[in-house]
Amino acid sequence: MVTIKKLLYYILKTFLILFTSIGLIGIIIMLPLQDFTGIAIYAVWTTVGCLFLFSLHKHKNFFFNTNTVNTNDNSNEISNSVLPTQELPVQDYSTENSSPEDKKTLEFPDTYIAFDVETPNKNNDRISYAGILLVCNGEIIKNYSTLINPETRFDHFNTVLTGIDASAVCHAPTFKEYWPSIEDLFKKYVIIAHNANFDLSVLSKTLLHYGLKVPPIKYVCTYNESRNKFPQLGKYSLKSMAEYFDIPLENHHDAKSDAQVCSSIFEAIKSQNYMFTPKEFEFHEEKTSEFNISPATNVETFALPYSLPEFPLITGMRFVLTGIFTLMPKDEIVDYIETNGGKVTSAVSGVTNYLIVGSEPEPAWKHGNYGSKIEKALSLISENNKHILFIKEEDFISFFASENS
Repeated sequence: MVTIKKLLYYILKTFLILFTSIGLIGIIIMLPLQDFTGIAIYAVWTTVGCLFLFSLHKHKNFFFNTNTVNTNDNSNEISNSVLPTQELPVQDYSTENSSPEDKKTLEFPDTYIAFDVETPNKNNDRISYAGILLVCNGEIIKNYSTLINPETRFDHFNTVLTGIDASAVCHAPTFKEYWPSIEDLFKKYVIIAHNANFDLSVLSKTLLHYGLKVPPIKYVCTYNESRNKFPQLGKYSLKSMAEYFDIPLENHHDAKSDAQVCSSIFEAIKSQNYMFTPKEFEFHEEKTSEFNISPATNVETFALPYSLPEFPLITGMRFVLTGIFTLMPKDEIVDYIETNGGKVTSAVSGVTNYLIVGSEPEPAWKHGNYGSKIEKALSLISENNKHILFIKEEDFISFFASENS
């Protein structure tokens, strides 16, 4: 998003770099001539340029107006030192004895929980790292983030993506031990998350696994808010929105870091005077997929022609995505393809090379109705001898993981 302020920043920066460079060149020219007066003049010239450059950099936020979340020094370290039998200290932010002004400050949207989770495997029903930050007026006032022992296996892809494996969580608390320390936060505050349905669904599945009750949760999803408020962007992943608002994303897929960036995105949207209406989270237990199974005969009626090629170069290839993606946000898959020189289109055509199918089937698929993209690809293959490869989401993700390991 290029604004007048940003443009002014880049113009000033370019001018000051040129201004300072002229001073340095002047000093270099004057040295062989031993013109000490000239050297002194150009030295002052260069010093002034450097001072203005430093001042411009110091006031960069004025030009970019990103409203990124500030952190206290104590919040930069993950609370991984928490022992399984210890409870995290929970500060009392109740409003019972607060003044009217204090109560306003402690209510949404001034105060909320920024939330993100990492999972150990593709089942997405346990948590290996919880990023939980209590934010008030754009500042992190309490960090509850911690590694969690999920008491289950780690998939290679998840380990590559997050950097977390079994050895990293062997001394971390289990979720059942950790939950009493944070339960009240989810009851008291609005939860802010990017793709909130995923994070809250993982939380709910984890609670049910341990026989714990899913509390009533109010939330705002910055992914959905971004789509609704900035429809012109087209991409709304955490990475895309961080780039749009010039928010640093230095450690993606680190739950605490992602929660902090999510909060910064929320603050940036809020700074543009947008309003937010928290929603009640409704968790629905997933049923076993009936993909490719006929309800009447309970036999496989049709199998899509999935391929497991030695994956060729993505560069120059055309991709189409269909179905519901659960292992990685669709935007991130699109970013990966385009970063590596591929092109993602919205419709299947004669020049399509790959059709990537999400791991969760559309409801109509169990009745043999695969939708326009799949049916178009099948038609092109059978009638026009086009070479379109069907790739499962998990197979593409496995390739992605191996390429980044």
